[in-house]
Amino acid sequence: MVMDIHTTITKCLTCAQNRLSLRQHTTPLTLFPATEPLTELSVDIVRPIAASKKGKCFFLVISDRFTQITKCVAFRRITAMPVASAITDASVSAYRPPDRILTDQGP
Repeated sequence: MVMDIHTTITKCLTCAQNRLSLRQHTTPLTLFPATEPLTELSVDIVRPIAASKKGKCFFLVISDRFTQITKCVAFRRITAMPVASAITDASVSAYRPPDRILTDQGP
């Protein structure tokens, strides 16, 4: 099945045009990739999923842009203080403070 999908996508003209347009529109992330480990973090919140036994249904995903080390922290509710504490506990105290933190600045 994987090979069939790969073959179909490779031969599809529309797919090829989409891939080309994606390459032409570079984003700041591709223009300025991380150059050192643990200096730039990407942080995002995964919105509600099925709740765990403890009622946690949100995930904070913290990823180092250079090494791709990723950590996830589960929450019941998303508020500023627990998110800041989780970033501090999961990354800053374990490694070092990053130079930059990239987020989508969502609500």
